[in-house]
Formats: sequence, structure tokens, C-alpha cells
Amino acid sequence: MDSGILFFALFFLLLSIGVPIAVSVGITALVFLWQFHLGIMVVSINFYANIAKFPLLAIPFFILAGFLMDRVGLSRRLVNLLHYLIGPIPGGLGLVAVAGCVLFGAISGTGPADTAAIGAVMIPAMVNRGYDKGFASALVAS
Repeated sequence: MDSGILFFALFFLLLSIGVPIAVSVGITALVFLWQFHLGIMVVSINFYANIAKFPLLAIPFFILAGFLMDRVGLSRRLVNLLHYLIGPIPGGLGLVAVAGCVLFGAISGTGPADTAAIGAVMIPAMVNRGYDKGFASALVAS
């Protein structure tokens, strides 16, 4: 039998007897390391290799850029322009949110900064106009 199936079976067996998920994952990982005679050094090497990716370092700075652009007023001006152009048609505020996210994404170059900047302006405005908060959040996040 394949060892992967056995490890999944062990994991689900531990879950079925009421062991918490984190403990089940940990026990299964320890059994995996013991079964294949892998030392703890493998864990630290893999941990470092997965964390030391330079693109991951840029994400907090893109979010910071989005908040700064929101504080400066760039996102509000962009939304006002789009609301003037698109707003009068039915569902216009949702279209303004999507168009604002597209344009702001082109300016900032990333989705998280776009969501942080446009979402801070558009979600409260959409909720005030009667949109469901979950729908407004999903629209800006998409």
C-alpha cells in the first residue's frame, strides 16, 4: 500500500477520535519523519527555503503603498471620477468599484494594495447605498 494513503489514514483516524487538527498534523508529520529516517534538519531547511522567497517581502510594502495612496486621496479621486462617468447607470456603484480596482491595480501593480486602498473607500459607500456588506467586500476583493 502507498505510504501517502497510510499517512492520510493516520491523519483522519486521529481526527475521528477527537484529536485537534494541529496535533493530528504534527503527529502525522513526526511519524513521516521517523518512517523515512529524516532528521529534524530537513524541517528547518524546508522551513527556511519556503520563507526566504524575496517576492513575499514585497507584499507588506504593496499594502503600505495602498494605504498611503488612500491617505493622500488618490483612491477617492479615482472613485469620484469613475462615479461621475459610470455612476448614473443601474448597479453603477458596483461597476465603479470594479473599474476603480482595475485602474488602481494598474497603478500599484498588486491586488492587496488595490483592495486595501479602494476597499477603504468603496465598501462603506456601497453599504450606505444598500449593498450587502459581504457582496461589497467580495466585489472589491475580486
